[in-house]
Amino acid sequence: LGCGVPLPARPSPLGLCSSCRRELPAIPIDAPSCRRCGRLLAGAELPPAWRCGECRRRPPAFDRLLALWHYAPPIDGVIRGLKFHRLEAPGCHLGRRMAARIRPGPPL
Repeated sequence: LGCGVPLPARPSPLGLCSSCRRELPAIPIDAPSCRRCGRLLAGAELPPAWRCGECRRRPPAFDRLLALWHYAPPIDGVIRGLKFHRLEAPGCHLGRRMAARIRPGPPL
C-alpha cells in the first residue's frame, strides 16, 4: 500500500513493507497543537485547551481530531486502501493503534 513492493506471505498489519513502516510520519503525542483540529503549532508551551486561529474563527463540525501520523506517504496509501478498496485488516490495526493512543494501557 506504500511503495508497491510485494510483501512476504505474512504481510504487516498495515500492508506496508519494513522500509515504509520506518517512514511513517509520526506525530509526537506531546507536540504543541490545536486542541480541536490537531494542527501543529509553533510554541514552547501552550495552554491545554488552546485552539488555532482558524478553529477560533470558523470552528469545525467536530470536537477534536486525533491522528497518529501526518497524512503523507506512506500512510496516505493505507488510508486510500481503506476508503476505496475496503481493506479491513489495516483498518482494524489502525483502530487498535488509535485506541492505545487515546487510552494507554497494555499493548493490544
